[in-house]
Amino acid sequence: SSKLKRIAEEQFGEDPNYRVIPNGIDPDPIERVSQRQIRSDPSSKTILSVSNLYPTKGIDLNLRALKRLGGRHPDLKYQIIGAGPEQRSLMNLTHELGISNQVEFLGQLPHDQVLAAMAACDIFSLPSWQEGFGIVYLEAMALEKPVVGCQGEGIEDFVVNAETGYLVKPKDLDDLVAVLDDLLENPSRRIETGKKAREYVLEMYTWEKNAQKTIQLYREIVKDR
Repeated sequence: SSKLKRIAEEQFGEDPNYRVIPNGIDPDPIERVSQRQIRSDPSSKTILSVSNLYPTKGIDLNLRALKRLGGRHPDLKYQIIGAGPEQRSLMNLTHELGISNQVEFLGQLPHDQVLAAMAACDIFSLPSWQEGFGIVYLEAMALEKPVVGCQGEGIEDFVVNAETGYLVKPKDLDDLVAVLDDLLENPSRRIETGKKAREYVLEMYTWEKNAQKTIQLYREIVKDR
């Protein structure tokens, strides 16, 4: 990602030979998730996160946002897929906030079940403030979901704010709540954003595109020699 390129330049100095070749997704398992599973019910309100449970992933911010949004969106649900050292503290926070009936900790799941959950959700939110790239965002986008992530992270390479997804300020609960509230209030907007996201990812961010760029770089290197 461009973020990792910036880090390399900070550590080792600028170099014109740096190239960014992004990660990608395999579209085949995406396509195997039936279009019938991609939910676009305007009345549905389910937020999903998929990540290892570390402090930097911002799951606690999602939980606090859920508490703030509960009054305006009483049917709002939040599913969390993944495991890690923060799981117990996050479960305790859920209890302290009084939102246990709205939150599901699903643990680690097989990839096909993760994709099915992505297809069934309405918003994918992972306000991680240390993200080198983030393939889960690509997968959710390919399944027509509006994604929410943080500014200044690797996802800026493919999340164009308010077009293919949404970028919030790192660790900024107010900003996160505002974006989630807007998406929940405007189902047509999240559906439109999801469709743009899917088209963009399948056109630009597959492993086939990654391979083509890698081959082209090798050809340039061989030619220069």
